Amino acid sequence: MKYVFGSSSHLVFYLCNKIIETDALNPDDCIFFFTRNYHCPDKYNDRYKNQIHTDYVDENSGRIFAGLNVFKTFKNVRSFDKLVDAYINGEEFLWYSQICNSDFCSLMVTKKNCKGYYVLEDGLGSYRNYNPQTFTGWKYYLYRIVLKPLFRRCFEVKNHFITTEHPKFKGCIATTEYCFPLHQQYLRCVGLPFEEVDIGFKPDVVISV
Repeated sequence: MKYVFGSSSHLVFYLCNKIIETDALNPDDCIFFFTRNYHCPDKYNDRYKNQIHTDYVDENSGRIFAGLNVFKTFKNVRSFDKLVDAYINGEEFLWYSQICNSDFCSLMVTKKNCKGYYVLEDGLGSYRNYNPQTFTGWKYYLYRIVLKPLFRRCFEVKNHFITTEHPKFKGCIATTEYCFPLHQQYLRCVGLPFEEVDIGFKPDVVISV
C-alpha cells in the first residue's frame, strides 16, 4: 500500500508528517505531491525521498482540464497519470488531499488503484461553517450535464470544497477538534504537529500577525 499526501504549505506538510508518525507508516511507502512551488523542509528530504513537484501555483496555472481543447485535456490526463504512476508502481494507495475542488483531487480519486481519500486541514478554509460549491447557477448544469459525464477524471469530486458523498471518502484529519465544523462525524484529530524549537529565552509576550 502506498500513501500519497498532497501539500502546499508547512501546516499541511507537518500534519502529514504527524499522520505518518502516528500511524507508523513506512516513509518509503509515502509519496508527497507538492503544489504551489512548495518544498518540504530540508531536514526531511532524506526521510521522504518520493516527492512529486508540479507547476501548479494558482487556479490559472497547472490545470489539467483544457476547456474546449478536448485533446489537450486527455493528453494532460495521460501525462499526469504517467507522472504519478512512476511513484505508485501500480500498487493500491490512499490519497490525502487538502481540498476536493481541484483537478488533481479528482484525478487521484478516479485512479483504479485508489482505495480511498482523506481531506486534510488546510488553514482557515477548513474552519468554515459552510461548504462552498464550485459550480452554481448555469455553471452547475453545465457541470452535471457535460463536464462530469465527459471529463469524469477531472470533475468527479470537484463540486464542493469537501466532497463526502463519494464512496471512496474516508474522513477528515486535522490538528484540533474545532476543525471541519460541518463534518465532525468524519473528523480525526491528531494533535499539534509542529516541532519544539529552543529559542534560548522565555518571551514575556507572543504576538501573532
